[in-house]
Amino acid sequence: METDLQLLFRYHRQGDGEAFQSLVEAHAGMVHATARRVTQKDAWHEWHLIKAVFRLLGAGSSAPTGAVEYSPG
Repeated sequence: METDLQLLFRYHRQGDGEAFQSLVEAHAGMVHATARRVTQKDAWHEWHLIKAVFRLLGAGSSAPTGAVEYSPG
């Protein structure tokens, strides 16, 4: 099993979308729970905050972050 740092390296250096997907799957629950707390369960703001977090994580890579699937809940 790769560490988060190794996955980030694969994603940013090699454009490996599967590495990014692994990071999303590993941390989506925490990001979702934090977004719910911060936005006080406002669904529209919550969803946009979650998207922003994963876009920031994906910034600087040649791989498309739009292809990553995430469904809250």
